[in-house]
Amino acid sequence: MIRNLWLVLGALLAFALVLFSNQIAVTQISQQFNKDWQYAAKVAPSGLMAQVAEDNIKDAWLGDPNRMKVLKIQVLNQKSPLYLIDSRVQYKCPPIGCEPTLDPLCSSSGCAYLGYVQEDKAYRRVLSQYFKSSLTPDIDFIRVSKQLNQGLPCLEFRELPKLKTGRVQVSQYCFDEQQYLLERKFEEPRLSK
Repeated sequence: MIRNLWLVLGALLAFALVLFSNQIAVTQISQQFNKDWQYAAKVAPSGLMAQVAEDNIKDAWLGDPNRMKVLKIQVLNQKSPLYLIDSRVQYKCPPIGCEPTLDPLCSSSGCAYLGYVQEDKAYRRVLSQYFKSSLTPDIDFIRVSKQLNQGLPCLEFRELPKLKTGRVQVSQYCFDEQQYLLERKFEEPRLSK
């Protein structure tokens, strides 16, 4: 009887450790990426921004997608990089603001964040979500998991909720071999780095 109790307790403890270690692995986040955004014209591989424009931008827009920012994400054991595109076009606007037509992928819902991976010599969109990245500079907008899911890391996007609660709304997206899907949404305390 006591031996069975120890076996059950041992199994429960092992299960709890696996569950806890998975949670730690998912939340072991690399914060370096928030400082690595660069203009597409400087860092985007050949053909990427042309594919972004073809997939997402209407023909009437006369802007330059190379003014968008790109973040190359590649963590340990990841075979090929994920290119994350911040669709906000980087212009120097007058104090009264820019014309809305300058940012073709922005709306009242926020601005598009697009993810692309390279397949053969082409690029395929694997993420397309709108976010309002209105956080203060001391809070990271995106966090990248060190754990791979189907070959790519999970991504956490952080936004301020509509109501001022002192918390941050987190949307976690993970790759399912085809695209990034919303895994879960939760709130966490608004802590600085």
